[in-house]
Amino acid sequence: MKLTREFTIFLALLLLVALLPALGAYPVFVMKVMCYALFACAFNLLIGYTGLLSFGHAAFLGGGSSFRTEHRQRFAGDASMFGSAELRVPLFRFPFIVPTDVGALGFTDAGRVYVDGESPGGWHTAAGGGFWVGAVKAATNVNVLFTNRSNRRVIVSLGFAY
Repeated sequence: MKLTREFTIFLALLLLVALLPALGAYPVFVMKVMCYALFACAFNLLIGYTGLLSFGHAAFLGGGSSFRTEHRQRFAGDASMFGSAELRVPLFRFPFIVPTDVGALGFTDAGRVYVDGESPGGWHTAAGGGFWVGAVKAATNVNVLFTNRSNRRVIVSLGFAY
């Protein structure tokens, strides 16, 4: 078996981590470092095998945090830009056991991704409206959205889009 440079570095780091408690490092700190390293490896492996890209390899557009009418990571490229506008109008307040607010909302989303400085897909736009029901405070609400996209006509989400 030929030792490659990467494998040699891996063995040296593994030996260093194993010897850290003997060198005076706190055992709890060493265990936390090893747990975080194991988590990062497992997360990267899981994401890689489920079809999603690894940490920081692409700029995505889609999902609740950017372009809510498309599925998560629908568009990918080297860079992305997006904008969203939302208007919420409270309609009713029910001061029963738990204070509950009901309101209407309208929104529009726009975004695009770039690959090597060009945007082959152009601008992706969507709009819609719906209602929200919130309890106690505005951030704890359930949104029911109706969109103009054929693949996602109804979206149910929690909280604010941003």
